[in-house]
Amino acid sequence: MARNKLVWLVCLSVLCVLPAGATLETYTTLEAWELAATQSGVTIDFSTLGVPAGGQSAWWQSLLVEPVTFTSPTGTGWMQVHNASSVWSTWGTAGPILWSNETLGALRAVWTTPVTAFAALMGINSGGPTTWAGSQMDVRVRNGVTQQWGQTVVTSPHPTLTFFGIVSTDGAEPFNSVTFTPAETGVSSAFLDDVRLGAYNAPAPPEGETPELGTGVLSLCGGILLAAGGFRRHLKA
Repeated sequence: MARNKLVWLVCLSVLCVLPAGATLETYTTLEAWELAATQSGVTIDFSTLGVPAGGQSAWWQSLLVEPVTFTSPTGTGWMQVHNASSVWSTWGTAGPILWSNETLGALRAVWTTPVTAFAALMGINSGGPTTWAGSQMDVRVRNGVTQQWGQTVVTSPHPTLTFFGIVSTDGAEPFNSVTFTPAETGVSSAFLDDVRLGAYNAPAPPEGETPELGTGVLSLCGGILLAAGGFRRHLKA
């Protein structure tokens, strides 16, 4: 009986040092994302594909730009890289951009080793050369088949791309894919650029200080210590 009580006390004491529940937080600027995450590897901007300015690439159903593979979630959609230039009236930013070309065309970025931070510029084509407008993008974050996070995000009017960043705030919810799907009728394409992978950047406590435990955790630990004292007195008796 005494041994069972001791085991319970040990198990409860472990709760004093366990981290809080994991959370995925989103960021709307690169600067804020970089405070919460450390980027690993280079930024994928599709410049390595050699598409000339003002030109476009061949069509793909799957495109590997290490370490990320870009696909259509349905497996039947097509993608192309457009290298925007200042002479294109419908593009405001020079540089290659990945886009899907199908009704409600979606793009998925997937990689082999799960990470705890992701960021990209995203945009939407509303279906015509003179009607580029902001819309809504359905964003889904998954680890394998398990969805970790999902939400509809409002994009900026074209040609301005919208920054989307997400970080697992304690590093405990890794993920290996993010899917971008236009969420409104009549929207034909999704755009991606400047894709980044990274890891949660745990903030260091100020020099000379140690991280503080939450009030609830401190109360729990105090209760455990009191119970342990009573248990020792019981054994002596």
